[in-house]
Amino acid sequence: MKFNHLKISNIFGARHIDLALDTPITLFAGRNGASKSSIQESVRMAFDGVTTRVKLKKDYPMIVSEGAKTGGVRVTTDEGFASLALPKSLHALGDGLEKGLPDALPYVLNAQQFASMKEDDRRTFLFGLTNSQVTEEALRRMLKDAECDDARVAQTLPMLKSIIGFPAAEKFAAGKATEAKGAWQNITGEKHGSVKGESWEAEKPEFDADALDYWQEEVNHRREDLNAATQALGALKAQRTQQVNEASRREVLQNRADRVLELAAIVEKETAALLDLEAMVSDLEALAGDAPKVGLEHDFARAVEFALDCLGDDERASIKSSVAKLSAPFTVYVAKFGLPSNSGDDAAREKLPEARAKLTAKKNAVRTNASALKECETAKAQLAELTSGEAVSEDMIAEGEGIVTKVQGYVDEAVAEFNKVKAVADQASSADERTSKAKVAHIDVAEWTKIAKALGPDGIPAQILAKALKPINTELRKSSLVTGWRQASINADMSITAEGRIYDLLCESEKWRVDAMIAEAISSISGIGVLMLDRVDVLEIPARVELLLWLDGRAKEGSLTSALLFATLKDLPKGLPPTIHGVWLENGEVANQTERLAA
Repeated sequence: MKFNHLKISNIFGARHIDLALDTPITLFAGRNGASKSSIQESVRMAFDGVTTRVKLKKDYPMIVSEGAKTGGVRVTTDEGFASLALPKSLHALGDGLEKGLPDALPYVLNAQQFASMKEDDRRTFLFGLTNSQVTEEALRRMLKDAECDDARVAQTLPMLKSIIGFPAAEKFAAGKATEAKGAWQNITGEKHGSVKGESWEAEKPEFDADALDYWQEEVNHRREDLNAATQALGALKAQRTQQVNEASRREVLQNRADRVLELAAIVEKETAALLDLEAMVSDLEALAGDAPKVGLEHDFARAVEFALDCLGDDERASIKSSVAKLSAPFTVYVAKFGLPSNSGDDAAREKLPEARAKLTAKKNAVRTNASALKECETAKAQLAELTSGEAVSEDMIAEGEGIVTKVQGYVDEAVAEFNKVKAVADQASSADERTSKAKVAHIDVAEWTKIAKALGPDGIPAQILAKALKPINTELRKSSLVTGWRQASINADMSITAEGRIYDLLCESEKWRVDAMIAEAISSISGIGVLMLDRVDVLEIPARVELLLWLDGRAKEGSLTSALLFATLKDLPKGLPPTIHGVWLENGEVANQTERLAA
């Protein structure tokens, strides 16, 4: 990428910058407050669209220079443009750059960014920078070489679709190992340790198997006794209940049986009275003429009446004796029934309804008493059939309940003894199971730990990282030889050193030089060819010369296409090589070079 043009208006202290970038290297110089930092921040905001110094949208107007309402920056490159308009923060990439910016761009526009990263992030970035790819099959083979379990590797591989997945995969495997340690601790009740886990066995008590069998049989026998005692008690209670019920029934039957003679006499008496009433009603009905006179007696009477009526006086006299013989029984008949041809006696008709009512009542009484007599006779027969078994007393019930309670105690005693022996047996049995489960959990811990270690920084990633570090450390070595600065190195543990001294122990100018060399190496390896370095004035004058000569050489080689340098100086340095263009800044604008030189 090559920067062709830079235009900034009213961003922080940069009031008006409109500059063609015709040389590979541009040195922006000026006194404090000349807008150097404003320019380099504006360039970064143009590419990433992220505002600096303020974070809240309501504060965006503060980025615009005092007295202005709007501001903006536009950087034109050979691949497109990047711009940001304020205070609305409208970010745009175009003419090719909208397809995406290089991943390494933020690290060359801000030289301190790599050193400020966490170690895992540095490692991930370097994998991507050096395109250190590895196939799934290669990863599987490397894990197999590390003697990792195939099944667990299969679970982990989805995390390793790319090199940047190593931290996640390591975390996954470590998490599985932690879970396995938790499982081991739950099984054993102890904290897991690699040596302890290898040899741990659950305490296994000794127990008497014969005693367990004995008490099991004893429990069964005593429960059989309890069942028999319970059934016997139940039978007694049932018999007692039956006896109580039978006594009550016997009393009822006896009361009924005692009335047999009484009811038989009543039925006999009532039956005789009924016969008399029936005869009386029959006679009244005959006298009243209501009853049909049917029968030989009545037919004969009607014949006699007819014969007598047909005889004249002379005939009566001639057969007087015969008439007398007929008249005597006829007279009796008439006295009883009236003349056969007579329509009935009024007095008899008057008595008849009452007689009939008495007859009906008597029939009902006879029927009722006869039915009661039959019930009592049946009760008497049933009473005779009742048999009395052996009487069951309350004392017998109480004795049966006492036996059940006593046998239940024997059962409880046997169960307690059995449970005591069985608890020891179960403990012994579970000890073997716990030991087996603990071994499985320990193997799980060991296998997952092995995979986590293989995927950790010192494992497979270190092997791959060694290849990834070689090109960047080679670039850093070249820069150190050219500049004479301390040899900067990025180590396998992702620490940054300068000839062995760790980064955090370096002085400010040494840190700056290490950052500059790393940023240039990233620019060269990524092929971006862009570099932006602020605060060049942190270097003493000889070191500044070394910097310019180093970058001039990179530009001549073609690995550096655009570099923006910023320094607080009293004046522009003289004798700059053709690859470097000096720009003097005053009050947020580019000063007229001719006027300055003439002055």
